This record gives sequence, structure tokens and C-alpha cells, in this order.
Amino acid sequence: MGQLYRNSSIFFDWKKVSKSIVLFSIAVSILGLYLSGCVDLGGGGSNKSDSGDVVVGLTDAASDFLRYEVQVVSLTLKKKNGTIVQTLPVRTRVDFAQYVEMTEFLTAATISAGQQIMAFGELDTRETQLDAINGHIGMLLTTVRGTVVNAAASGVIVELSAVDGCKIDQFDFTGTGAAGDADPDNYEVKTGSLNISGLQAGDPVKLRGFVTEFGHYAASGDFTAQSVLNVSDAKGLMLVTWEPPAYDAITDLSADNLTLDLSGAGSFHHLNRAGVVTDLAVLDDAPIIESANLGEGLFQIVENRDREFFYTFDEFREELALRLDSASVAYVTSTGVFEDANAILTTRFLIVGLQ
Repeated sequence: MGQLYRNSSIFFDWKKVSKSIVLFSIAVSILGLYLSGCVDLGGGGSNKSDSGDVVVGLTDAASDFLRYEVQVVSLTLKKKNGTIVQTLPVRTRVDFAQYVEMTEFLTAATISAGQQIMAFGELDTRETQLDAINGHIGMLLTTVRGTVVNAAASGVIVELSAVDGCKIDQFDFTGTGAAGDADPDNYEVKTGSLNISGLQAGDPVKLRGFVTEFGHYAASGDFTAQSVLNVSDAKGLMLVTWEPPAYDAITDLSADNLTLDLSGAGSFHHLNRAGVVTDLAVLDDAPIIESANLGEGLFQIVENRDREFFYTFDEFREELALRLDSASVAYVTSTGVFEDANAILTTRFLIVGLQ
């Protein structure tokens, strides 16, 4: 990473800077091997100024500094292609004497949107802010879920549905890329040597890895995967609600399946497979719930707090048909394996709630 940032300007809270700044014109080896320059006490260094600009000179000569702490309030990075990136979204107190290479600081300063971290520090009295100045931050494996848009030898494009269980609209991807920001609808995942030959457009996937650093080049992708899991064959949970309950929610009730009409569906019309959520309302075909195992399973009808159990789909279907003459469907929930190609869920467990 160090080679990418040839010219950098780091802005400090001047009141926080130690008086030893004057001595820092001496070469300090532990700050990096890729940058060079000189110390500039911007604004004349007057004590009347609250802040100033410091251009830090970095060489590889030895140093005897035990501590060199500054409060970094802004970080501007100029890349080889001339792109200027403003990063460091929060103030960071830095003891430069603890860094062996400048890349260590840049990595800490450029953690991007969605990256899961573990932070150690001091929590304020309101328990709303963690001060990690004297602590540390570690990047953890991050899980992203979504649907394959396109797969190639070098990686996969994914339409994200969640990052570590959080909805995509909770994230701000502004500034995540140097030329263009990360697009959650076309999230670029680098897969390296992982075998993704079986992935096709529309496949639900779960990926674990690390988010690329803030302000990255387009060629580096948005995410580097350590593992890729196609959850197409994973057992899923379907939940559909109708608000208000609809008498025509079940349009076809045959010997071994039923078809759902989602035109009046409420807040829930989704299928969850290993955390990858599929919106059933946007599918080309109406979802069908089909009984498995020769019609044997556990089927339930819930109405006015009464719950009736059936162990064959045939008995369940007969009773449901009778009740639908005078009741409306409030919800349907089922588990099983879902076929994306024809929107069929094969199940041995089904509950229909009536009202």
C-alpha cells in the first residue's frame, strides 16, 4: 500500500502537538520508506493558531524517540494517477513511534464501509463513543450476502442484500473508491484462487473476507473473499404476510401444492437462505409451495388461536379448502429447498394462518 501514496499531507491539531516537533526535522526511520520531505511549521507555528499544516518528512535514518504523539484530524492522499483522496472520517491520536512502516498507519486510517472490526479502548460515560487512542483496532472477517450478477475467472459481481446482517441502506459508500464508489448493486468481489466455476447469475451467495481499503483503485475490487458459499441448495425459511388478510392469497390448491398471489402481500414476502434474503415479490413466477416425501410432513392451519395439525398434505388441503370459503389468509410460512428457476419451495413443514 505504501507505494500507492507518494505525496501525503497530514493535518494535525496544533495544540496537541508536542514541543518536540522542532526536533522532528531529524530523520525518523520508523515512519516509512516511501515518502520523503521536510518539516514545515505551517502558519509560522504561532501559539495563537489552533491548528496548522505539517508536512512530515520520512527517511530511513535511525531515531531515539520513545514517543511522538499527534492528533491527526485530516488525511489527504495523492495517488500515482493524481487522484486526491480525503479520508480519516474521525480524529485519530497517533504515536508515530509505534509504527514500523507508514503502511500501518494508512491501513488503520482507511478502514472502509462495511468492514467488521474489533476495537479496544475507553468507553465514555454515555457509552456512545469509544476512545481507542491507547487501545487498538483489529479487522475481522466480514460476511457479505447477496445475489450473483455476473461471474468471471477473476471474481464475481454481487447485488448485496446484507453486510454482517445489516441492511445495505445503513451504509454510506461515499468515497470508498478513487474513481468510483462501491456500488452495492454491483459489488466487485475478488476471489483469487477460489473455485467459482459453478456460480451463475441469480445464485444466492454468502462470502467471507475483507473489505478493500477506503479510496481504493477500481482494479482492486470492493471486497476480497476468503470463502464463497453458494446457498442455492440450503434449506430456506419462507414468510409471506398479507395486510389486510386476503381471501385470494392462495390462487391454486392442488393435490400436492399451492400457489401464492403476492399482489396484496404486506411487509414480508421473502425467503431466507443462510442469511441471504430473496424478495419473492420481484420473481417472474408466482411462488409455489409443494409437498415432499409423498405428501407426508407436518402441516398446520391456525385460526383464532386454534391450531390444527395434519400429517399428510391431502388431509391438510381438504380442510384448508373448506375454511377458505369463509376465511382470509393472513400469513404463510414454510421451510424447505427453493428452486430459483421456477420459484418452487419443496417442503414437509407448512403453516397457513387464517383470519
